[in-house]
Amino acid sequence: MHCIDKKADTGNIWAQKIVSVYSDDTSDKLYYRLQHEIITLFKESWDGIVNGKLVPFSQENKVASYNSIKDVQAYDQIQLDLKYTGKEIINRLRARTFEDFGYAYFIDDEGSKIRLSLSLEKERKT
Repeated sequence: MHCIDKKADTGNIWAQKIVSVYSDDTSDKLYYRLQHEIITLFKESWDGIVNGKLVPFSQENKVASYNSIKDVQAYDQIQLDLKYTGKEIINRLRARTFEDFGYAYFIDDEGSKIRLSLSLEKERKT
């Protein structure tokens, strides 16, 4: 949670929390988990903000990041002639799958854009 500033995501921070990313996460699973966590963080922090017990602090520019939609879209096209590790291709598909829609794609031999999405399910231990 941060203060609103002139630029996107640059304001001082009121509160923050590390949220784990799991191997079976796709962008939608992570998005919904983050939504839940920000609401929880807000509820936990509100009294401290209102009562002045929480003082906002500056972001560390060295570790801060901002990605525009154009930056993210640069990962959408899968180049069929390039070599990717299994981890690289799975992570691209995980990151660019939201619910049933795949933002990742490749261009087939006919010049058509073929979209890809990934379904992940962690096997339950028996």
